[in-house]
Amino acid sequence: MKNKIIEKIKAIYYRIHCKRALIGKSSEYLDPNDRENKSYEQIKKAYETLRGLFTDEKHKFYISGGVAPYLLLNQESGRTHDDIDIVVRMEDMSYFRQALQEANLYKQEYDSRTFARDGIDYGFETVINGVPVGIYPFIYKDKKVIQHTYDPYTRQCKIKELEVEQLSDYVMTYTGLDGQQYDTMSMEYIRFSKSKTSRPKDIADIEKVDTYGIREDVYNRLHMFRQTQDIKAERLAFIKGIEEKNATINSFNACATERKPVSREEK
Repeated sequence: MKNKIIEKIKAIYYRIHCKRALIGKSSEYLDPNDRENKSYEQIKKAYETLRGLFTDEKHKFYISGGVAPYLLLNQESGRTHDDIDIVVRMEDMSYFRQALQEANLYKQEYDSRTFARDGIDYGFETVINGVPVGIYPFIYKDKKVIQHTYDPYTRQCKIKELEVEQLSDYVMTYTGLDGQQYDTMSMEYIRFSKSKTSRPKDIADIEKVDTYGIREDVYNRLHMFRQTQDIKAERLAFIKGIEEKNATINSFNACATERKPVSREEK
């Protein structure tokens, strides 16, 4: 009974501070057994909520995955979806965390920083209108995109690297058929990544990407990303602990060497 009252208070708070969201107990928590069953209408509603939450244009978020071409075409996908993944610049992560905290939508237990104690931000997840939303940081430097991701179900912390000619090979601002501006992962990269699988949903998504159109020169210069890390957060914390312990030992040994007693011969 007490929990139900608390959840109702949370829902009222959210409606006041972020009027577009409708958060309840069933939609607040990630359920590993409740996946790949979100309608396109649910996905689009959650996306509109994100746009209402993240209003500062200086901090862009780019929607990734198969839902992007349907948004641009203003069409129903005709299939169910798992979640929404968005990618953002690493330096903007504090803005997105704060915005979700203010809307009472941030949960520390879904944040990679809670478990990965290596000082690296792999992102976090939340739930909006019953739809899981992953927010993952990337770094762009020297014609390379370094993308971090985090799986809150398994606590896997991943890093992949992608060579690009320019950042717009990876993320872009598009004008949808409805006249609205959309920041998404590039159609070229979405098509390229989905072309490496043979799942029916990916084939259908590729058709929609082709319907919207791609830049052939960009598509032809894309390369497959290189996975450089895939490790559990707890393991990272363990490795970090070992590194800190070794650093302490090395520091102690260095000090001991400096304080070595002077021999009679040296005198």
